[in-house]
Amino acid sequence: MLPGAAAAHSGPAVDASAAGDPLALALVITAAAAYVVGARRLRARGGSYRGAREAAFLAGCAAVAVGSVEPVHGWAHRSLSGHMVQHLLLIVVAAPLFALARPAAALLWSLPQPARRRAGRLPRALASAGASTSGLLVAGSLHAAVLVAWHLPGPYGAALERPSLHRLEHATLLLSATVVWWGLTVAWRRGGAACVPAIGGATLGMTACGVLGLAMMFSSRPWYDAHVEALADQQIAGSLMWGPGGLVYAVAISALGLRLARPGAMGGSRTA
Repeated sequence: MLPGAAAAHSGPAVDASAAGDPLALALVITAAAAYVVGARRLRARGGSYRGAREAAFLAGCAAVAVGSVEPVHGWAHRSLSGHMVQHLLLIVVAAPLFALARPAAALLWSLPQPARRRAGRLPRALASAGASTSGLLVAGSLHAAVLVAWHLPGPYGAALERPSLHRLEHATLLLSATVVWWGLTVAWRRGGAACVPAIGGATLGMTACGVLGLAMMFSSRPWYDAHVEALADQQIAGSLMWGPGGLVYAVAISALGLRLARPGAMGGSRTA
């Protein structure tokens, strides 16, 4: 589920097609089909697998696909602001939708039985770790570090020149953000004290978006050689990161704060 490499700004990736990335679309379609198959198998066995979760996962796949085709894909080839839209589609649109979908069970049930048995323990272990107090803070820290690292001039330029590295950039952005949003959804369901570390993890993500966005907006020179004549475009990209990017995290923090402020919220938390 990786957007195509928006690396046509410079280097060998200039020859990449701006019309879209067939591989990314194939991966998105495969993931969506696997989820639908797995969800139907669960329902056939009497499980109450809600259609809203299926809709959330498919919407997340659609968000990733939007970043892989025109007009976003071509826009990202031409400008930093378009590239930033791709990143926001991953971290504040697709990632929370995937977290709301809780896709592990459905994706596992799309596999043949032997493979399902071998792979079944890993998602449960990761989910348990990601929903713990320390896991939420570690996930938030890693997501913030990934977000900042890929927008530094060196890694950013390297990713533009190497499509495979650019795919890794998008994969790590999507994965780290999904883990953070997964923790937020678990904390929301549990309520009470579980909201506190979740608020901390979301705050780290919001801070990374805000710092990056403001730094781009108020910089007096372009950061990237590929956009050396596009200071105004960089400022637009920064405003996108600081505004819409930070706003989504702020809404999540506010919602968790209101849930925490409910009378008796700290007296205990419900199990997920």
